[in-house]
Parts: sequence; structure tokens; C-alpha cells
Amino acid sequence: MDINYQKFTPEQAIGKHLFVLHGTEIQLRNEIKDLLKQEINELADFKINVVQNEEFDRLEEFISSSSGGSLFGDKILLIIQHLEGRFPETLNSFLDSLTEASFNNARIILETAASLPKNKSWLKQPYLLKVNCGDRKSTRLNSSHLVISYAVFCLKKK
Repeated sequence: MDINYQKFTPEQAIGKHLFVLHGTEIQLRNEIKDLLKQEINELADFKINVVQNEEFDRLEEFISSSSGGSLFGDKILLIIQHLEGRFPETLNSFLDSLTEASFNNARIILETAASLPKNKSWLKQPYLLKVNCGDRKSTRLNSSHLVISYAVFCLKKK
């Protein structure tokens, strides 16, 4: 499922395990990430691991530590931060290798400013929720900003 940040509600996270926050607006990605973390931690107490570019080769290690199938296994929330450059092939390979069973005790939030790759199988999975946190300049003035809209109307009138 692919939605725009304006239409995101925490209820849309129910039943999803992989969340991709993509786009250039850091503040929007952070807001959505905070809402997701809150929603995920209401399900269970997840241990949070943040992984950045230099640690992408350790992603399998993080997931395998939680996917033992044990009732007492660690529940982890893996936050993958890819914040600059092109979308790395190591990340594509990791995401392609995931199965529904990979998420027994894990949830993943992927933050990226890069364009998402095309035609990758992981982008079509039912456990995926993509939230587009793109440029919001075009939406800054709308009917919900009545005071600003009125001020802009008055300026244009002169």
C-alpha cells in the first residue's frame, strides 16, 4: 500500500511489518516515524535498533536474532536510515530476502530520501506500507490554513 503523508493514520499500520518512509521532507518522515513507533510499541515492547549506511551489511544479523521463533525471543524494531546517495543494492538484497516469517518478532521502518527502486519484489509485499513524505511546498497553503490563506488573498488583491 502506498499513501501520501497527509492521508496517513496510525490505524493503517495494523497488520503491516515493513514501513518505508520515502521523500525529501525530514520533518514529515520523523513525524510519521514517531507515530509508527508509538503504534508498534502498543502491540509489544520492542527493542529499537537504528542502523545507518555503514551497518547495512549487519541487517541479516539483526533480523536473525529476533526470528528464532521463540516465545521469549527479542522483539526488535529495526530503523534503517538511508539518508543520502542512491538506494544501495545491499539494502535491496536484504529487503528481497525477507519473508513473512522474518517478521515474527520484528518490525522495520526504512527512512530514505532516495528514489525507491523500480520492479523490486519487496515493494509489492502485502506486509509493506509506503508513506510518501515528499516535498510539501505545494500543500503549504490550503483551506486548513485560513489565516495564511486570507493574508495571501489580501496581498494578491493589492
